[in-house]
Amino acid sequence: MNKSSELLPCPFCGCNETGIQKGYFGHAIPACTNCGASLPLCKNAELAAARWNTRAEVYIAHPITGEPMDKSQCKRVITQMADQIKYLKEQLGIVHRGAKTLTQMSIVEGTHEKT
Repeated sequence: MNKSSELLPCPFCGCNETGIQKGYFGHAIPACTNCGASLPLCKNAELAAARWNTRAEVYIAHPITGEPMDKSQCKRVITQMADQIKYLKEQLGIVHRGAKTLTQMSIVEGTHEKT
C-alpha cells in the first residue's frame, strides 16, 4: 500500500495509518491499515485521495428545536439532560419508597394504620 501524506485520518478508527492500494489497470483503493475501512475502486490515486478526504457534514440537532448545535451548546444540553435524568431518578425513588410504604399500610375506618 502506498503511504499517502495527503490522506486524512480514518473516519472510523481515527488512526493515521491510511494509504492507497494499487488495483488493476492503474486503479486505486483508499484504505485504513488499522481497521480495514476502504472505499470502492477509484480510477486513479488522486481521485482515491479526494474521495477518502471527503467527509459528510455531521452535526447534532437540538432535541427540541432541531437546529444544529456547536460543541459548547451540545455540552450544555447534555449536562442539562443528565441533571434532569438524575432529578427524575431521585423522584422515582421517592415515589417507589412511598408506594412501598403505602402497601405496608392498611386502611381501617378511614384512618391509616401500619400493619
